[in-house]
Amino acid sequence: ENLKKEFPGKLIFLAKEDAEAYAANSHYLDVNGEQFLFCPPGLSPELLAILQGLNIRPVPMDVSEFFSKGGGSVKCMVCDLGPPDQTLPDQGLAKQAKGC
Repeated sequence: ENLKKEFPGKLIFLAKEDAEAYAANSHYLDVNGEQFLFCPPGLSPELLAILQGLNIRPVPMDVSEFFSKGGGSVKCMVCDLGPPDQTLPDQGLAKQAKGC
């Protein structure tokens, strides 16, 4: 109920089968107004219809090896640094990255 109040109209409630397939462990990305959801394969037709209605394109990713070894899914393999237009503070990392 608190989430409904905090994020009105912005929640997607998952069916048990989607929750068990780690659909909530997906990663959303907006690229120049085009919306993508990198997700585990096998989302229910109902959830796919909701995403389609929101103009979000699901991009199924086979993460079965990671899932079986680590117990996570797509979101667990993402290092999100924030919006692409956000400038990160320079902490001397650029100099360190040259050697990578």
